[in-house]
Amino acid sequence: MIRYLALVFLIRFGFGTPYRDSEGLVVDGTRHGVYNLKVELDGKEDGLYYGKNEEKYRGKEVNSHGEYNGQSDGKSHGEYGGQSNGNKGYNGRSDGKDHGGHNRRKDREGDNKKMVYQQFYQFDQSPFKDMKEYEMCDGSYKEEYRQVYCKGPLLEAVNHLRIYNDSKDYVDSVLKQAPAIIIAEFQKRFGDEPDVSQIDRSDLQKFIDEFFSPPESELDNCEPEDWTERPTNILKIQDANLRDWALNLNGLWKTLCRRVKTTVFADKERHSLIPVNQPFIVPGGRFREFYYWDTYWIIKGLLVSGMQTSSRYMLKNMLQMVEQFGFVPNGGRAYYTRRSHPPTLIPAVYEYYQASGDRSFVNSSLSLLEKEFNFWAEQRSKAFQIDGDTVRAYFYESPTNVPRPESFLADYEVAINMKEEDRPFFFKAAASAAESGWDFSSRWFRDDQTLQSMETQNIAPVDLNAFLCYNMDILGYLFEVTGYSGKADEYQRKFDRFRKTFEKIFYNETEGAWYDYNIRTEAHNLRVYPSIAVPLFTGCYNRLDESKKCQAFLINLGKANS
Repeated sequence: MIRYLALVFLIRFGFGTPYRDSEGLVVDGTRHGVYNLKVELDGKEDGLYYGKNEEKYRGKEVNSHGEYNGQSDGKSHGEYGGQSNGNKGYNGRSDGKDHGGHNRRKDREGDNKKMVYQQFYQFDQSPFKDMKEYEMCDGSYKEEYRQVYCKGPLLEAVNHLRIYNDSKDYVDSVLKQAPAIIIAEFQKRFGDEPDVSQIDRSDLQKFIDEFFSPPESELDNCEPEDWTERPTNILKIQDANLRDWALNLNGLWKTLCRRVKTTVFADKERHSLIPVNQPFIVPGGRFREFYYWDTYWIIKGLLVSGMQTSSRYMLKNMLQMVEQFGFVPNGGRAYYTRRSHPPTLIPAVYEYYQASGDRSFVNSSLSLLEKEFNFWAEQRSKAFQIDGDTVRAYFYESPTNVPRPESFLADYEVAINMKEEDRPFFFKAAASAAESGWDFSSRWFRDDQTLQSMETQNIAPVDLNAFLCYNMDILGYLFEVTGYSGKADEYQRKFDRFRKTFEKIFYNETEGAWYDYNIRTEAHNLRVYPSIAVPLFTGCYNRLDESKKCQAFLINLGKANS
């Protein structure tokens, strides 16, 4: 009953995935801006960040209910300081016409020789020149490869000169030559440490055309081998409208199925894509590759469609990631390999086992599942004091402190107005928020309004800790069903201990619910988010308190909606 209640809440309010960082989210045919996060201010729904009616954006007046495509009159007022007449935003539109990019000029027709952006970027050299960088790519990649996809002057120049409309298009591009050749040629033409403000845009465009191929040339479409047009489970749905809706969703598995081309395996250093052996389902849009926690929800849907083989293939890909990197990265790109995503591999294996009874697969996966769990225990947990007691909880905390390559320009445009010494903290907070799957949410904001105030690494998230509590419970069960009673007992003890710790850290007796805990303020964030229901979904509470927790949750939910 209580898990069903939690699931209903999560379906009703969502898990936060609509806030996925992107260059725009399409819902009902409408593109909803770069960060697509809205809050209520002055009784109006205003786009973050700065979401207010009147603000100054680098000295320019805007009247657009906030940057990042805030809307108030049903029209898109442009991103990155979009204005109400639609003619200055980043692709701002209000009359159905494209009014040009953020400080974009006629150089697309060749009329201008340089991209003039000093009015926005006042710097002589790279703003990251003197900063000790903790970059986005795993150290197993060669230096020249990382200079193409993960860091350095080429990545900065491509973004600052806006060679691509979307930062992700550059880092998803395919190289026509080896990375070492490309970097050597870039340095030959533009210098070892070029002032990117002095690079001629047309020269850089020629360089990109010469050495890079467009994205989307790495994957083949595929039809899942176990797909059927009318799955038995879906046909059991009595309501005709819901049944038709589910059948339409079932049809998407064919649309979103991808397989890595053999050319990627043959020349891995020319791709940011991490090649995996099995076909997979992608989220779609600009997200061409697989993503970690998206895979969990996809697998749940595949299993409803009776597609156990496709589910097993996707699990094998995730396990391949653990074997290669020691954990499951955020997604299937090299620039995601220094951050993860909500830890849902272990629950996904559990869902598959429950549907298939495939004990052999579980048995062969256990060592890698434990390795994935240990990554979170060793790399994403820290101790702190509550009421004089030392407790340990899990945090989203990527070790990186530079702009995310796939969202370089978006990160940089926030950081440029910050003090230089504050930028690394912001970049780390942004990457950590991306690790959470809630990128971006006011959960991570110090002042509830601005991206600049993010402090993700100071916040113990209730949902992350509930998921890891769930992981402990499931690992104990999986070890038990495969005959490893000693390991089963070990994880049962971990689960019992952490459940008490979880209650101490996150449960607020006054409010009757679980909340994020901020170790800086030493207090709960009492705003209500969908994450409030995750402990009910994962069962991370004392079962003897079930009726009390259920009652308190319902009362609290009523308050939130009143």
